[in-house]
Amino acid sequence: LQKNPQVTNQTGKYSFLVPEGSYFLKIEALGYKDYESDEFWTEEGDGIHINIEMKKERLFGRVTRWLKKLFGK
Repeated sequence: LQKNPQVTNQTGKYSFLVPEGSYFLKIEALGYKDYESDEFWTEEGDGIHINIEMKKERLFGRVTRWLKKLFGK
């Protein structure tokens, strides 16, 4: 797993360059449910456009996820 952290701009757009290969996106944002895309393949010169709608996470879900990360379960 290679981490390549990116931050969106004010309108939620992001971009980054990667070499040809197989990838997936994992997105985490405070107050929202985590998102993980299906695996996809890029070839030289490809432009990939993935529109992601983040879903709000309820407080109970945030606390539960935080506890799981804290205690490793």
